[in-house]
Amino acid sequence: MTIQEFYTELGEDYNKALKLLTKDEYVKQFVKRLPSATTVKDIEKALNAQDYQAAFREAHSLKGVCLNMALDGLFKVSSELTESLRNGPVGDVNQLYKNVELEYNRVCELIAKID
Repeated sequence: MTIQEFYTELGEDYNKALKLLTKDEYVKQFVKRLPSATTVKDIEKALNAQDYQAAFREAHSLKGVCLNMALDGLFKVSSELTESLRNGPVGDVNQLYKNVELEYNRVCELIAKID
């Protein structure tokens, strides 16, 4: 699968990512790094420890990474989690985390198929 096909399969805009990162090889390079990041597991650990400030920082970091790679689906769910943690836990942060984890896993499964 090419990087363009990856974005198409996700329902995302490859041209938006290309505009942000300037070169096809940069888009591919950054996207392929995502599965090695520990951010999602770090959010889970922080939530389990009820360290909502740490969970906020990690969710905010993930949100920024997704924004920079035009991964709008993952950006949306990580943004929802970030906002629920901004001033302490508001709403069902565990469900919001599950939404992040599901979308992250979906993205990573497709990343594994990139040539």
